[in-house]
Amino acid sequence: MKPSNASTQRQKLLDHLLDGQPVTEDLGRLMFGVRRNAARISELRKAGWDIKTVLDENHCATWSIRDLRNPRKAVQGTLPFEEGSADR
Repeated sequence: MKPSNASTQRQKLLDHLLDGQPVTEDLGRLMFGVRRNAARISELRKAGWDIKTVLDENHCATWSIRDLRNPRKAVQGTLPFEEGSADR
């Protein structure tokens, strides 16, 4: 079965963040075709990724991994995304 669009978008955002690069709404849209970056970031956080949000003076968000030495915080019971979960 082919992965969903949201699943692919999450993976692209996560790969970019794990490379140490921040993501903004505009960057996510231009580079990865993500129209709802905040939703994908929220899903990554629910999966246990420790992602920091910084708002600029115009309230535009920039997301980054908090600590690249330990990017995934310990979250008991976190399961990988299953097809169809949070992709609606």
